[in-house]
Amino acid sequence: MTSLDGCVCNISVGCCTLTTPFSMDEIIYWHIKYLVLSWDNTLRKKEEKMKNKALIIIDMQNDFVLPNAPQCVDGALEIIPSVQKLLAYFREHSLPIFHVYREYRADGSDIEKTRLDDFLNHQKYCVPNTHGCEIIDELTPMDGESRVVKNRFSGFMNTELDFILRRLNIQSIVICGVQYPNCIRATVFDGVALDYDVTLITDATGAKTEEIAKANIVDMKNIGVSCINTNAYIGKKK
Repeated sequence: MTSLDGCVCNISVGCCTLTTPFSMDEIIYWHIKYLVLSWDNTLRKKEEKMKNKALIIIDMQNDFVLPNAPQCVDGALEIIPSVQKLLAYFREHSLPIFHVYREYRADGSDIEKTRLDDFLNHQKYCVPNTHGCEIIDELTPMDGESRVVKNRFSGFMNTELDFILRRLNIQSIVICGVQYPNCIRATVFDGVALDYDVTLITDATGAKTEEIAKANIVDMKNIGVSCINTNAYIGKKK
């Protein structure tokens, strides 16, 4: 076969010889262009998938994290470095971040019934405009990061979290914070029920004991939640 300019290129493929109207330079050019376009398309799809993720940090407040705080959660202090690392990763990639935290009225009118007596007669906590209610200094929210107030275990119950996630077209949520059997578990299960792809960062989530953490991880894995540590998650996304 001869091209318009009379250039013919013979290409050997195994035991066969193919004749093409294109020169070798043209073949190389189009092959490289195909590879570049394919790679660009792969990167674009990866970037789009990344944009559909959001980080949800739960209850990392002074009243739950600091030693001797009214409701100090065992294990909360130890997870701070992992949460910081995860937070830095999401900030670096300009991905949505949600700080979900508790607030209770000082008169206890919006606290869970099971906590009301202790709240009124022992020590109050997570009351707005108090130091204890604030998110710990190490994780202070930056401009553009969402704050969502809750007064129940799940970050989804009676909050705008689901509405904002859907407005941002978020399909996958990454959860960390405190603590495994309560707010983490409730938020994870609700996230699954609302059809989000849920990832739990195990070493950025606190529990009173290792046994409690392991038992909850088993339950969450059994409903399809991806349970992975910080380094593995960040390494997997690079």
